[in-house]
Amino acid sequence: MALLYTIKIQTDELKLSREELEATREELKGSRIAQQEQSESLKLQNKATELQIFENTFFKLLDLFIENKNNFSVKPSIGKTSYSLEAIKLLLGWYKSYNSYDEFNNNHEKNTGVYFGQIYKILKFIDNSNIENKQRYVGIFRAQFMKDELEFLFYHCLGSIGKRRFKKQVEEYEFFEHISFNGNIGKELLKYNIKAFGKNEIILEIYNKLKNKSQNTKEIPAFVKAE
Repeated sequence: MALLYTIKIQTDELKLSREELEATREELKGSRIAQQEQSESLKLQNKATELQIFENTFFKLLDLFIENKNNFSVKPSIGKTSYSLEAIKLLLGWYKSYNSYDEFNNNHEKNTGVYFGQIYKILKFIDNSNIENKQRYVGIFRAQFMKDELEFLFYHCLGSIGKRRFKKQVEEYEFFEHISFNGNIGKELLKYNIKAFGKNEIILEIYNKLKNKSQNTKEIPAFVKAE
């Protein structure tokens, strides 16, 4: 009897130990889950904070760009000073009288340096960030550009400075998706990666025609003649 009693006590103790071990395991499991949830929550908080810091800086840069563009001015040798978009149109017209963008830039960088410098800094800021959906913020920035500005930037990125500094970014982020086609643009179209034009069906169709044409002949199609 004493032996059976001893065995029963040992069995009960073993059962209790197993139950305690299982309870400890469940407690540790619960603790790990809680830690994982806390870690995920902290990651989300950090991501939200990082996005908030990015957006605060981005919109300040955007406001500064718009302000400087509105105050942008060019004084021709004859005539009145032009401001903002009219100044950009004036410079765009001057560019078309030069043989190359670099030649134009050598004479007018004092007028355009700050303008294009700000464009570069904003694109670079977006590109270097760790945020998701960078294209969304590029789209917000791109929406500030009128037709003539996009054309001017198109030529600038083919010059030595623009090509080296941020042609890659305008291609990667489809910056010319809303550019308007004309003959002057058509002559330079193939100097860009097709991605630069996003879903612009008119440009994409002309781009592919030009590409196919260039593979068979050096002749420039009639629809690409400079205006």
